[in-house]
Amino acid sequence: MPVRWSRVKSRVRALLADAVKDRVDFHSTRYRRAYDRDGRAWITLDGEEVINMATIVAWRTQYDMAYRMKEAFDGDPMAFNAGWNYARECMHDESIFWQHEFGQALFDYPNLPIDEIQSSPNPLIRAIGMLDRRVGRARLIGLLKDESHPLVMRVGAFRSVAEDWQD
Repeated sequence: MPVRWSRVKSRVRALLADAVKDRVDFHSTRYRRAYDRDGRAWITLDGEEVINMATIVAWRTQYDMAYRMKEAFDGDPMAFNAGWNYARECMHDESIFWQHEFGQALFDYPNLPIDEIQSSPNPLIRAIGMLDRRVGRARLIGLLKDESHPLVMRVGAFRSVAEDWQD
């Protein structure tokens, strides 16, 4: 039986720090008239959208990147397959995610210990981790010094300001 979006969202929201709980929201929608019924997901901080994870944008970006890599290897069909996987990694560095990646990150998040969250290769999980009540001031500031992903940095800075933890 599939898990309802509202249940997944409420499980993650229950782990948010009090200072940000009412200022952060997670959204997801599907477009039923779209041919694949996919849609988009997004995160808002104080009502401002900080990331948009539209399936069609992610698919098009990943396809274009993989196709360009295939051309670089003189049309080798296996280069497209290798390029497809590498393109996803590059997309994550640029904060481009598939809608289902966001859903999976939210689904997995409540079951992960905080140390795994902070060392996760998934920037979405690390970004949500910056809002977690289990992360205190010293840990958050330490994480921000070691972090390089723009989404994680932005969410961490938001939490730092919300908690009045600036250094």
